[in-house]
Amino acid sequence: MKKLISLGLISLSATLLVACSNNSSSTSDAKKNDKTVQSSKPSEAKKEEPKIPMEYKTALTKAGQYLDTVGMSKAGLETQLIDIEKFSPEAAKYAVENVKADWNQQALKKGKDYVKTVAMSPEAVREQLVTFEHFTQEEADFAVANLDK
Repeated sequence: MKKLISLGLISLSATLLVACSNNSSSTSDAKKNDKTVQSSKPSEAKKEEPKIPMEYKTALTKAGQYLDTVGMSKAGLETQLIDIEKFSPEAAKYAVENVKADWNQQALKKGKDYVKTVAMSPEAVREQLVTFEHFTQEEADFAVANLDK
């Protein structure tokens, strides 16, 4: 009988010991999860987009409006935003770098305008695009190559 009671006490002790150790490891797992959640919050904040100043957003909108209306080079657009629209140089630079534009198509649009309104030769268009409109040589070459298309 004493053996049975001893065996029962040993079993009960073992069960309690296992239950307590699982509980403490669950607690430490929960603490680890809390730490993981806490540490992931700052990294989520780091992944957020930086706040873009209102002036930059407005300059970007204005840049898109110009490009929808007339063909402009990057340099021409930046100058227009600064000198005529009175945006800061930083806002204008942001707008030019972030506006969705195909600069070859912008050169072509401007080149076709010159042919239509001033009846320029292709070589005169090329020179006008590079010298006065500030398109790159490659953009002007693309425009001249595609004037009749």
